[in-house]
Amino acid sequence: MTGYADIQSAVQAIKHGASDYISKPIQPDELLKKINEALQNKALPTPVGIEKNTVAPKASKNKAVPHSATVPPSNFLEGESEAARQLYNYVGLVAPTPMSVLINGASGTGKEYVAHRIHQLSKRADKPFIAIDCGSIPKELATSEFFGHVKGSFTGALNDKTGAFVEANGGTLF
Repeated sequence: MTGYADIQSAVQAIKHGASDYISKPIQPDELLKKINEALQNKALPTPVGIEKNTVAPKASKNKAVPHSATVPPSNFLEGESEAARQLYNYVGLVAPTPMSVLINGASGTGKEYVAHRIHQLSKRADKPFIAIDCGSIPKELATSEFFGHVKGSFTGALNDKTGAFVEANGGTLF
């Protein structure tokens, strides 16, 4: 899902493993249809009983916002606008699925917070959540960051380092 409906974004998403592409404004019925189609294409059972508003915004000072007793409130996301509520609904829809999720947005818009909340509500919640800022990793160190290295394998490798893929095994790598 993206805020920009352009061919380049769609192609990039498909190349990175997306099974489909939806641009904003997103219709909840269309999103549910696309999720169900993706799940059927993966030969997985369709999720049953996904409730809307399973992720609730934080309570404001003026009024309490009810949330499901089974879903702890988010420490990362808050807001009461219609756009925020749609985001909470989308997070609640994708979190219980085993599908990969492409989170797209400008710098500083909260992509990591959304990824962390999806992780919290997923079956991987008891496993590690590893967030890496790929833009801050020098090209020369990317392989080491993701796959690890052993001491002495290159100049500056003073200790063994476990890679992010191993650290996140069974969890979420963002």
